[in-house]
Amino acid sequence: MKRLTAREISNYRGLTGKPRRGMLAIDPSHRRLIEHIRRRSEKCRTFDSGRLEQESAVLRERIAVGIPATSPAIVVRAFAAVCEAVRRSRGIEYYDVQLAGGLALTCGAIAEIQTGEGKTLITALPAYLHALSASGVHVATTNDYLSSRDRDEVQPALQLLGMEVGLLLPQAMWQSGLHQAVEVKEGLAPSGPRETQARVTRQRYSQLYGRLCGMTGTAGGAENEFRDFYAVPVVRIPTHRPSRRHELPALFFAHDEARVAALVADVKLRQHRGQPVLIGTSTIRQSHQLSAALARAELCHAVLNGVQDADEAGIVAQAGQNGRITIATNMAGRGTDIRLDELVRQAGGLHVAAVEFNQSQRIDRQLAGRAARQGDPGSCQFFASADDELIQQHGPVVAEAMRRSADESGRCQSDFSDQVRRIQLRLDRQGFAARRRMVDHESVQEVMA
Repeated sequence: MKRLTAREISNYRGLTGKPRRGMLAIDPSHRRLIEHIRRRSEKCRTFDSGRLEQESAVLRERIAVGIPATSPAIVVRAFAAVCEAVRRSRGIEYYDVQLAGGLALTCGAIAEIQTGEGKTLITALPAYLHALSASGVHVATTNDYLSSRDRDEVQPALQLLGMEVGLLLPQAMWQSGLHQAVEVKEGLAPSGPRETQARVTRQRYSQLYGRLCGMTGTAGGAENEFRDFYAVPVVRIPTHRPSRRHELPALFFAHDEARVAALVADVKLRQHRGQPVLIGTSTIRQSHQLSAALARAELCHAVLNGVQDADEAGIVAQAGQNGRITIATNMAGRGTDIRLDELVRQAGGLHVAAVEFNQSQRIDRQLAGRAARQGDPGSCQFFASADDELIQQHGPVVAEAMRRSADESGRCQSDFSDQVRRIQLRLDRQGFAARRRMVDHESVQEVMA
């Protein structure tokens, strides 16, 4: 095996330092690094706890004398130490694709990693490595619950390495009195008034960091935005096991009543054969409407509306049980694994029924990604109505065509998937242009200040 002599690991950028365009594949040199990490991990297994913790001191000293934290030799030893610490504290072995994701993050890229592939454990790899330089690392998640949960999952491993990187920062407060109004509504003593001193866009704020990276299951289609606004390349990380998700053709209806009737009938059939169903909705109102329809059909179910706490995560985690029916808004239970038993696998795995198309295709893909994780079987299907806000407001001609295409039951006899996708693409372009104007305006203000 070749020695590690490069100054820094390959970083998915060109000679000028600018991110390479498009969706990138794993760099071949990173695959070779993984082989070195595996060999070093085997050696780390022979260390006692004191010797394993000493790895951090050795790496800090080398970084302090000028060896880059992203040099192959440092990266290999740091990743191997984390691998062993996670094995001892959690009994979990890293997959090669998880190590590849960690390497992409280490060099400042966005890694497209599918739902259920272990993003929390992947985070520990670059977080530990960059914390060795004593410059600090911020790990941002979507809500307080996930921040606390993820900290608790990786902290034992980092403590084995002598790290203390798990300080939770409080969630930002709402402005203009809204936060205090909610506190009063919930029976709490209102906190003191807050005054906004300055504002900054996320794009500009991210540029204040010396190094930026991230993970998402839906980076595809947003590569240019990541490159232009955040100056980061995008790397696609394969799944550990081949996906077995069965994406059924979308169904279209002339009106909401026909859609709900078809959805309830489909759910009833799947529950009868033991297949769990997760129904994804866009709004709380939609959740309540579907809950009432399922209740009339005497179908027991749970309803989640995006509170994003431990109780909600626990309910979502049970959504893969035999015959379970769960209604959840798009935000509910994010980051929670839905595990299946063998009976459910034989019944086809978790089925995701999306009540409508969202304005962004990325949200649609996030919802579909809840089915068939980690090589499990699963399926998904979208149910769209001419009454949906997306189609009514942004494609009235499509809505009218859907109504003309419907039979007596209200089900359309034509497929309108292409028309809906074109609406979504148009809205994505408009959103990108709006964000571009916002960033340009901020840049002008900064120059004038």
